Amino acid sequence: MENGKKSIGILGAFALSVGTSIGWGSFVVTGTNYLSKAGLLGSIIGIVLGVLLMGIIAYNYHCLMNQTPDSGGIYSYVKHTFNADHAFLASWFLIIVYTGILWANVTSVALFSRFLFGSLFRFGRLYSISGYDVYIGEVLLCAGVLFVIGGLTLLNKRITTGVTIGLVSVFVIVVVFVSAVSLIKQKGLSMSEVSFASDTHHFRQVMTVLSMTPWAFIGFESISHSAGSFSFKIKKTLKIMLVSLTVSALIYILLCQISVMVHPDAYASWHDYIANNHESGIMGIPPFFVAHYYLGKTGVTIFAAALFAIIATSIIGNIYALSNLIQRMAEDEIFPKKFAYVNKHDNPVYVKLFIIGLTTLAIFLGRSAIGFIVDVNNIGGVIVYAYVSACAFMFGRRKSVRSAVVCGVLGFIASLVFGVSHLIPVFSSSDGIAQETFIVFVLFSLIGFAFFAFVLKKDTKGNFGSSSVVWVGFSIMITFFSEIWIVERSKKIHGNLLGQIKSYYASLGAQAPDQDYLYRIETNADRLNMFGMTTIFVIISVTLVILFSILYFVKENEKRHKRQLQQISDIANQDPLTGVFNQRAYITNEKRILALVNADPTYHYGLVVCDVNDLKYVNDKFGHDFGDNYLCKACQVICGIYQKSPIFRIGGDEFVIILEGEDYTDRENLLAQLKETSLRNIAEENGIVIAAGMAVREEHDGFHDVFRRADKQMYLHKNQLKEKRPSHNLR
Repeated sequence: MENGKKSIGILGAFALSVGTSIGWGSFVVTGTNYLSKAGLLGSIIGIVLGVLLMGIIAYNYHCLMNQTPDSGGIYSYVKHTFNADHAFLASWFLIIVYTGILWANVTSVALFSRFLFGSLFRFGRLYSISGYDVYIGEVLLCAGVLFVIGGLTLLNKRITTGVTIGLVSVFVIVVVFVSAVSLIKQKGLSMSEVSFASDTHHFRQVMTVLSMTPWAFIGFESISHSAGSFSFKIKKTLKIMLVSLTVSALIYILLCQISVMVHPDAYASWHDYIANNHESGIMGIPPFFVAHYYLGKTGVTIFAAALFAIIATSIIGNIYALSNLIQRMAEDEIFPKKFAYVNKHDNPVYVKLFIIGLTTLAIFLGRSAIGFIVDVNNIGGVIVYAYVSACAFMFGRRKSVRSAVVCGVLGFIASLVFGVSHLIPVFSSSDGIAQETFIVFVLFSLIGFAFFAFVLKKDTKGNFGSSSVVWVGFSIMITFFSEIWIVERSKKIHGNLLGQIKSYYASLGAQAPDQDYLYRIETNADRLNMFGMTTIFVIISVTLVILFSILYFVKENEKRHKRQLQQISDIANQDPLTGVFNQRAYITNEKRILALVNADPTYHYGLVVCDVNDLKYVNDKFGHDFGDNYLCKACQVICGIYQKSPIFRIGGDEFVIILEGEDYTDRENLLAQLKETSLRNIAEENGIVIAAGMAVREEHDGFHDVFRRADKQMYLHKNQLKEKRPSHNLR
């Protein structure tokens, strides 16, 4: 059997880290979001600054991995630092991030196949989603890639990590090779190539690239979810993550550099090519065009191999990270218990099969729907890094580690800045986040909110619901992003309406406007607005239903928890033999009585001390089972008389009754009944004889003073009873 805790070495951890953080986007985003917005120089500066900030996050992860060296990753860190509610919230958004990256990489196979193979796989059109045609051929292609690579993750971890090391090596070597060839043949870079974009301020260009840092590098921390499988000391993880970040940043920079080396003749410059690229085939992907320009078909082939290698490593890395995270959460019964199962190779196979199945369904959504996940992942990454930084800060304070405190604060501030950068257009990676992103984020949050309600409902151990962070957090995010969505949607609708009206009037010339046409387009705009308002109403209504459900479950869990505590308290305070209160409960009630006396010096109470006669004789002659039965019968006699007072067994054969209320008022009569019962039983065979003494609180008496007087009276009564039964008539 493989030792799962020794299955991932240093190279394997490095490969998983690089493979998860670098994926399909390295070939596309470098052109569409880096070079087109900031030029080569602005992109390089933004990437370098981004990797420096990620270095702070890496240190925070390093601290937490050393503190909690298991495979739970962020779930374990946040749970140990805060509570299970915070851990659920942070983990849910990390699940969204990893799932989004996984889906995007799998569906990117169809996207790149269109550039590399034309219409080869575009057969059997199924439908269109957001303008993207879904073909059965591309679905089969993506599914085949997913099943092959996903199936690889079900094997022995040593095999999978070995393959991952090889794939990452191929990718890095190819990118470095093509970069070197292009530089040599181009004889370096000219100043016009190493420049900022020309349309905006340089600072804004750098900030545009920097704002994408969470998306560009998220995944480098995925090895934190496999910490329990490391064959090396966890203190080495910081170096691994820093090297991984450096290599990832170098890959982004080299792909940017490759993209500007040459451009098609139809474009005036690489700026023009990158900004206005709507080409098909390999010309649609600048790095591939450059590789083909300098190396011909060989360049395209090796770059295609590199592309497949990095997509494959991203799929492997994200399946690993997701499965380890979900498996750890399943151990706490958040997910089905079956997901907590691992086979003899320490492999959570059921979770991985579930992830592969879920991703298969995503393939049918088409590429365009997945595209919005880039922005969603930016937001999710910000939340995750903020939590990690907060945990590192708390760790630093507890352990007096100043570097952890400083990096925790810096990481948290950086996360806030990243978050703001995606909500304020001046810092955004585009003119603004697509409105579809907001609704997708709202839907993901709603699903998480509903799932938490389900978790809370079936939580019998009281793990969840101690904090309001989940329902407050989800409610705020759902409401906030819903409002942004409706505002952005309304802007777009009214902008389109205004554009239609202007175009219509411009085309009229001297003709009179068609009022029916104007009415129709205005009515259509109103209809679209009404649809948006209805959607918001439904979202808010569902949110409120979930919120009230959660509050109800919290109350029910509190009641159940109180009942459980009461049951535990009852068991802890109950004498197991007789069923009356034990000495622990007696001490608690003594404190209660003293508190009442302190609050009211005139408070009156009494004590009755009882002792069961002949118990030692019974045990010695008939055995302890008979003695226990004898003692229980004696207890029943006492309980039958003192029905409204607490009764305590404080020793083997000694009981105490605390007299309050009605029993205190009727104390003399009750004591007389008990003594009369003992007198009658003396003459009976096996009769229960109980000695009893009573005392009441007098002025300035302490509790023990009352007890001593009652105990003294009990011994006097005991001697009297012995005189009446000098020889035992027990049979």
